[in-house]
Amino acid sequence: MKRIHPRDNDYSQLKRKLLFRLAAVVVGSIFGIIAFYFLIWRGQGGDFVVFVLEKFLGMEYSTALDVYRRVFRGHAELLWLGAVLVTFFILLRVVLNWFTRYFAFINQGIGNLLEEESEIRLPPEMAATERKLNAVKGELKRRTREAKVAEQRKNDLVMYLAHDIRTPLTSVIGYLSFLSEAPDMPVEQRA
Repeated sequence: MKRIHPRDNDYSQLKRKLLFRLAAVVVGSIFGIIAFYFLIWRGQGGDFVVFVLEKFLGMEYSTALDVYRRVFRGHAELLWLGAVLVTFFILLRVVLNWFTRYFAFINQGIGNLLEEESEIRLPPEMAATERKLNAVKGELKRRTREAKVAEQRKNDLVMYLAHDIRTPLTSVIGYLSFLSEAPDMPVEQRA
């Protein structure tokens, strides 16, 4: 079994980038919700919820205020945790979309395996995969070259064998024609 060299699996740059982005998602979620609370919600959020309950659900002001206090104020921690989680998953989706681009790069590199002139290029954090794909490409080129050389050798052998077989047959046919045309040869020997 071939020993794997550490640099062949060196994805430390990719790991760092992914870890940084995930940490940014967590921190961004928390700070985004905190900023939303202090800049927009605080002092005006309750009034907005009561307004929505009045206008869209047809409640009276006192009923809407009571619903706001029991539902929103009574479960504020859960609502804010839910908001953080929703924000986190939205930002996580953005990070996953960014991460899946790497699969598109790999697919493009695999597509370039059979193209003769182009060398496979991937982002710097995927240098190990780039090296492996270029090594596979080199091996495919080498095998193609060897197959062409073997095919040429086979064709040359067939040509030489055909020539070697044809030359003696031509000689035998020539001798038989010469003998059949000889005037002093008896008829029994000509047949």
